[in-house]
Formats: sequence, structure tokens, C-alpha cells
Amino acid sequence: MVAADVFLLVFPNSFCYHYHNMNERPSINAVEQLRQLVVSHEDWLMERILMYAEERGYTQYTSTLLEAWRQSISGLTRAVLLALDVFGLDDHEFTPEDTFRDDPVSAFAVEESRLHRKRGITLSMFLGMFKYYRQTYIDLIREKGDGLERPEQCRRAVGRSFDRLEIAFCTDWARVKEQDRIEELQHRNRLMTNEKNRLLTLFESLVTPVLLLDGEMAVETMNLAAAQYLGVANDPGQLYYTSRMSAVSGSLSESRVLLKVLAPWLAEVLEGESFSEDIQSCFRFDIAANTALGPRNFAVSVSRMFDISVKFSGLIVVLNDITMHMETERQLERERNRATSYLDIIGSIVLALDASGSVTLFNKAGLVALEYEKEEVLGRDWFDLAIPEEERKSVRKYFHSIIGQGAPFQEEYINSLVSRSGKRRLISWNSHLLTNDEGHPVGVLSAGKDITAQAEADKLLREREKLYRAFFENNHAVMLLQDPRDGSIVDANPAASSFYGYSVEAMREMNIADIDTLSGAETFQEMAEAHLERRASFLSRHRLANGEIRDVETYSGPILVQGRQLIYSLVHDVTSRIRLEREMERMATTDALTGADNRHQFFRRAGEELSRATRYGHPLTVLMLDIDYFKSINDTFGHQAGDAVLKALVAQSLHSLRETDVFGRLGGEEFAAILPETEIQGGLLVAERLREELQGLTVKDDNGNTMHFTVSIGAAERIESDTSMEAIIRRADEALYRAKRMGRNRLEKG
Repeated sequence: MVAADVFLLVFPNSFCYHYHNMNERPSINAVEQLRQLVVSHEDWLMERILMYAEERGYTQYTSTLLEAWRQSISGLTRAVLLALDVFGLDDHEFTPEDTFRDDPVSAFAVEESRLHRKRGITLSMFLGMFKYYRQTYIDLIREKGDGLERPEQCRRAVGRSFDRLEIAFCTDWARVKEQDRIEELQHRNRLMTNEKNRLLTLFESLVTPVLLLDGEMAVETMNLAAAQYLGVANDPGQLYYTSRMSAVSGSLSESRVLLKVLAPWLAEVLEGESFSEDIQSCFRFDIAANTALGPRNFAVSVSRMFDISVKFSGLIVVLNDITMHMETERQLERERNRATSYLDIIGSIVLALDASGSVTLFNKAGLVALEYEKEEVLGRDWFDLAIPEEERKSVRKYFHSIIGQGAPFQEEYINSLVSRSGKRRLISWNSHLLTNDEGHPVGVLSAGKDITAQAEADKLLREREKLYRAFFENNHAVMLLQDPRDGSIVDANPAASSFYGYSVEAMREMNIADIDTLSGAETFQEMAEAHLERRASFLSRHRLANGEIRDVETYSGPILVQGRQLIYSLVHDVTSRIRLEREMERMATTDALTGADNRHQFFRRAGEELSRATRYGHPLTVLMLDIDYFKSINDTFGHQAGDAVLKALVAQSLHSLRETDVFGRLGGEEFAAILPETEIQGGLLVAERLREELQGLTVKDDNGNTMHFTVSIGAAERIESDTSMEAIIRRADEALYRAKRMGRNRLEKG
């Protein structure tokens, strides 16, 4: 295969030498004219060489993008101008003594020949295209050089520059032996292979699913994330999820797989679209689909995939999983609906007016008060609709003084409303100015309170507060009232005083931070998790007066007390429950005697480590340990002595192994260890060190008996064919029993 940049010459900047023998140089005017002509027509040169490349078929090996030719033209221009500085316009012939290696121009050509050989370019291909580079510069002088002082000498000098470059190319090329050229290509191929592997690793590591489709909507390849969604992730780290997956049977084969077989929900949309010829165009849409990982919502981005010659190759499809985003939006919509519902269920009238005084929002309480339907109110002039005629002028004037003149709101503004049936109500308004992003007034938002029957309302409020106080004081549950602005404890009931060990008066001087041991960030995190889990309560840890820390579960909510917005909290002591849950979790995962992982927990963690090692191709070693002559220890010293030996073995093993290693008791005197990221040679070193450390232990039981013991160890590493941890453990177990048969107190490799 010919390298993509086969004819895009890259010229080093290091060749910047100048000869200063003025006897060999033309007039400054002629050289400078030619220099200005070439430098000022860089884009023209790029267009002309691209034209020649397209006409002669060279663009099948290189790019048709105009900008891709700029570097080659710029570098070649520097070389031609350097030749003018060195040889001038007149004295540019060749002599038998020319080595075509000692001058800067030829040195440049030698460097270029080496660069292009490494890319796999043949001399004939390179010189063929180089002829058209020469023609491009000659064309420039012929077509654009009318103002040149010595045009014929300029064409001849440029031609001689290219002759010198070509001879230097060929001379250096001929010096290289075929074996050296092969070695250069092999080295270049290794570099390209390494770069390809890096790109494949990057592609596979993307968490966003990506598919590459050919022009017939067949899947050329996909990354691991896409394979998992489509249910074909059989070989993590390998890019043949589709190219070797049969479209019919699901077995490995060489057949191509059409997108409509793997993802018909996606193919249906793509096959109905015509894609732009613009290389930078991108088609986007959202879609819901049932994937191998369950129902998902995707934001799909589709762009054309081109080769370096800008020929259509297929499509790049990126699937951004927006399932959580969609759920968040749905949650926000529910919250907005809930907020609207709140506006409808609260007793106050909520009113929003635009700058002209027309109604833009009116809640249910207001509609009931005025005896209108919502459609009859929205968009109507508020003052003509609801303000009595005798007050209308003054209320309108007050509104316009705020909107038009920036007058401040009165702390409480009271006016009358008249309903459809003529009933009058006295309303106390609390208002807020609405502004746009530039700070200009665009309306008013007001909350109105009906104070017509204020005395009756006050009486009812006092009765409610009396009932609340009785409930609060006599309840056996721990209750707190807090100010949400600063967390200060406004009130605590007798049950709270008894629980925390402070007097009620003392607690009224305290802040919730004085008893809550969680930081603000930890409390916020717990409350956020409670919200996501739809829990009505959240967990915390409170400190009592005697310093004891208790786990508590708190139910909180807003409450209005004597016109003051507070937080009402009901606190339950769940210390025993939390302790029991933690103990149950420990008992379910830990061997009761030794403290090592029990068999169930060991195999669960071992499975996780195997999955991780398999996915990323990392090493993993398994050790199987068995105490030698353990039955003799029990028979000689008793089971208590045997238990002491088991505990000592576990304690020493956990001390010797890394925190990332997995160690567990599989039963009796049999133990196992998983060593992630560890090749077999490293695992053998760990096992031998552990064997020696255990051999050197001295164990004493409760009866004063002193014992020594040894272990036999079998080791095995993960291989590519392993699909379960049991297979590796089986090999390690076989090695363990081989160690037993060969005399015990030794290590064997499986």
C-alpha cells in the first residue's frame, strides 16, 4: 500500500544556508522579482499542482483537499529560492566534480529521499509526480512572469534547480541497498502498527458507542460500548464485533452484517435520509430503542466518513445515551407540573401581569375568588376586569409608577377586587418586579391574601397553633423546629430534650450543626440520594450531650408557625438497626472464625477481578494454600489450637498481601488468593515469600501450647481461554496437590 502523503513533499526548515559570492549572483532586482513572484503566488501554485495530480491520476494516492498541498509548495519554494541564492540565474550548470551532496540544496534532496523511502514510495512514482511540480513552477513564470527582468534565465534557473534536486534524489536512492530499504520499510511499518494500536485502544476505550458503516449500511466496525448495547460484545478489546458475527445464526463467520439486522430501529431512520456532500455536515436526531442493556434514549449524530481523497466511504454514527438526561427532563417536567399544582392548591391568590397590565398567570384560588374560568382571565386587562371602578384609576397609577418610573413597591398594598357576581373582597398584595436579562421591567408577580375576614382567620390561626403546640409538647417522638436560613434550633420538644441530654432552653440556643456530625456537603449528598431514591427520610449521625454518637433517621418538611417559615423534623434513633445491618453484612461476607472473606464473598470478588482482567487483557494469578498435616495439629493439641493456627495464617496473609488482592477461606484449612495485575512469575515470588513467612510463625493457643506449621501452595495464571474463575482455581488446586504429593511445604506452578 502506498502511503497517503506519497506526493505531499515535506521540506525541513534546517536548510537555510546562503552563499555570498556576489560574482556568482544575478542582479538583486532580477532575483528579488522572481522571489516575489513565487512567494506571492503560493495559492496559485497549490491549485496548479492539484490540477496536474487530478489529471494524471495521482490523487488516488493522496488528498484532493487544496490546503493539503500548501506545506509541499511552501517547502519546495524555499528550496528553489535557496538554489537562487547559492547558484544565481546564470551560473547553474553541472560539473564532473559535483557530488550533489555537499551543497544545501542537494542536502535537502538527500533528506527528502530518505523520508519518502521510509514511507514506502518508489523512485519512479516520486520522480513522476516531481515532473509536475517542476512544470507547475515553469507555468508560473510563463503565465504570471510578464514583469520579470530576465524571464528566460528565470525559467532556466528554476529548471536547473529541479534538475539538481532530481539528480540528488536518484544519487542518494541508488546508494541504498535493497536490504536497507526493506529494513527502513519494516521500521516504518512497526511505527504505523503501533500508531494503529494506539488508535484502536482509544476507539475501544470510548464510553460513547460509535459505529462505522459502509455505503450499503453494513457495519464495518464498532467499539466495545456499541457492541454492548447491540448485544454482540463477545471479544472485549477486539474490533470484529460485526465483521465476524453472522447476521443469521450469531456464530462467528466472515459475512458482512447489515445495520438493519443488528439495530433495525437505527437503520430505519438512516435509510430514509439523504446525506449532504459537505464533509463537515452532520445529521442529528433523537431516538428511543430497546437495546441489549435495556430501553435507552439516544441522541444520534451521523456524519459522512471520507478517505484522504474525500471520496465517500460511509457513515460515522455516534450514539450518545441520554436516557438519564431524558429522565431528568421528565422529572423536571413533573416538578414544573407539581409547582403549578402547588400554585393551584395554595390559599393565596397568585397573579402575574405584563408591562401593559394584561394577565399572564392567575392561579386557581384567584379564579375561585373572582368566579371566572382561566380562559376568561388570561390576556385580559386586569384593572378593567377585577378592580372596582372607583379604585381603578389609583391602582392603575400605582402599577405604572412601578413599571414605568421604577417606584418601589409598598411593603403591603391593599385594594378591593370585584367578582363576576359583584362580590367584593379586600386583598393584601405582596409583589415582586419581573425583569429581563438586561434588567428592564417586563411585569409584576403578586401574591394576594384575602383579608376580608381577617379577624376570623386570626382566631382560626390561634386555634391551630394551640393544637400544634399540644401535639408538639406531648408527642413521645423526638421533634425539632429549625430556621432554614441558618440552621438554628427554634424549638425542641421534651422528647428531644430527653434524647439529646440538653434542656429545652439550652437547645433553643443551639444550632443543628452542634448536634449533627455530618458536614454540610455530606448532609446535602445524603439528602440528594434520598431524593433520587424517593425516600421521605434521610440518615445522619447526631452527637448527644455526653459525647455519644447515634445514628438517626430524620423526616423533615416545611411548616408555617406564627407566620414564620420553619423546618419541622421528626428524629428516630436507628443506631441499633444500622449496627445490626452492618453486622449482618459482615456475617454474610466474612468467615466468622478468621475474618477472611468467606467462600461466597471470595468467588464474587474473584469474578469481578476476572472480568476486569479479561476485558483489558491484564494478567492475574491465583494461589491455593493448604495447611500441611492440619489434622495432626487438631489431634495433638485440640481444635482450639487448630483455630489459633487458622487465625494466625489469615492474619499473616492479609498483612503480606496487597490491599487490592483478594484472600478468602474456601473451607477447612484451604485458602485462596487472587493477585490482580500480577503475572505468574511475580505471583510465584509472592507465594514463596508467603510460604516462608508462614513457616516462620510461632503460634500459641489458650492452653499455652506452642506450634509451628507449614503450607503447600499451588499457583496458576489466567490464560486467554479461561471463561470462569473455576478453571483457573482448578489448575491452581492441581498444582497444590502436586506440591502435597512431592513432600509438602513447597510451591508448585499449575
